[in-house]
Amino acid sequence: MSFAGFDHGPSRYATDVSEGTPPRPLSHVGAGTVGGAVATDPAARRLDALVARVRARADDSGRRLDLRPSEFSAWVETLDTDQLLDAAAAAQAQLARLAEQGPLAAADPDAQALVAQLASAMARPDDRPLPSPATLDELAAAEASIGVALPVLLGRLYVEVANGGFGPGYGIVGVAGGWTDRGDTLVDLTRSFRRGSPFDAWAWPTGLLPICHLGDGMYACVDTTRPGAPVVVWDPSGPDEDSEDDDGGDSDLTEVAPSLEEWLRRWLDT
Repeated sequence: MSFAGFDHGPSRYATDVSEGTPPRPLSHVGAGTVGGAVATDPAARRLDALVARVRARADDSGRRLDLRPSEFSAWVETLDTDQLLDAAAAAQAQLARLAEQGPLAAADPDAQALVAQLASAMARPDDRPLPSPATLDELAAAEASIGVALPVLLGRLYVEVANGGFGPGYGIVGVAGGWTDRGDTLVDLTRSFRRGSPFDAWAWPTGLLPICHLGDGMYACVDTTRPGAPVVVWDPSGPDEDSEDDDGGDSDLTEVAPSLEEWLRRWLDT
């Protein structure tokens, strides 16, 4: 099975990958070699070095992400709808009990403990572990779901480094079983962006994949339709929210790097 002219064979990302065995870096990207052949092409060696640098930084828990959600926010992400409603109902009951106490609530040891616990969870950065690398089957399933082939470099990072959880902003999102953005995987985000708002006249480009939440609602996206997979940033506020020319469309997209490789290299150099 293939999409956009790419094959789903193991040689796209790695070779000799068996369950329980970490995938070996493969130097075929840009060089066309397979079977673990030694890279002789400078571009292939450059990508191998880049993947190694990303892996080293991802292994550093203090530097793998530029931004971290609080423990409280991360906990909320783990709740399904029913659990979230139950938590809200419990909080409402607790607030009602405290309201009945009036000024005495400030001296309630249970209330003080709850406030201290919440304040601590909201102030302390979440320290979720780095996900395990994705499998080739998981990458193929993601591509089949969105109908777009992932950039080879992105696929290598998923397979050779981790299934998301590293990079600029809140980190590159993963495929199924990996790092999420408020519970959403790469497939979830892509589908959500494609649906858009029923009031938007502009349609999200099919080949544009949102891979990283940068904060303030902005997302870094890779353009899979162009060589090198340029990175563009989608800013929902656009150039001017009040402008009559702001249709919520491509005016909200700004190219920030000519390739995914360059975007990652800039992050590594910071």
